[in-house]
Amino acid sequence: MKRIALIPAYKPDERMIVSAMDLSDEGFEVIIVNDGSPEEFDLEFYAAAEYAEVLRHEENRGKGEALKTGLKYIR
Repeated sequence: MKRIALIPAYKPDERMIVSAMDLSDEGFEVIIVNDGSPEEFDLEFYAAAEYAEVLRHEENRGKGEALKTGLKYIR
């Protein structure tokens, strides 16, 4: 059975990277949706991309839309 973790993220800190790494190490496929975070957060998403597939909204659309984007990708 495939296990998938979906993380909606807006202005994340290093905890997102650690979470993605830990989930990946536990065998999860990790999907992160950058919900329009400003450019100064690009480094966090770049680092997390080592452990996760990172999707991006160009502007903040809210957690619900980020979850919908992630679920569409998973389907």
